[in-house]
Amino acid sequence: MLLATANLNRIASLLQAGLADPQVLKEFREAVDRVREAGWIAQQGLDSAQSQKTTEMLFAHRARATLSLLKQLRLELERTNQPPAAAPLQELVNAGSAFHEAAIACGAIARHKK
Repeated sequence: MLLATANLNRIASLLQAGLADPQVLKEFREAVDRVREAGWIAQQGLDSAQSQKTTEMLFAHRARATLSLLKQLRLELERTNQPPAAAPLQELVNAGSAFHEAAIACGAIARHKK
């Protein structure tokens, strides 16, 4: 956490000097918030010994964080209107497809009929 605080202070200094993109600071703060929330959920689980509820809360937290990141990536694609590196994008699409199939297999969602 000390390293994160130091990095945040460094970015704030760059912002004040007009040398950093405000979007970078926003994304960094969001990442720190996600870490804090995950730590809080884990601590609640340790304190209450309700491992199933903790697992569900962590899953929901990671799902929200992933959704937020996917929205940011989509906006970035739309804003830049430039194709990103193909390999990481294809890996992301493949992981999304695998997640979709796993969600269907466990009954979390229904298969869409075409």
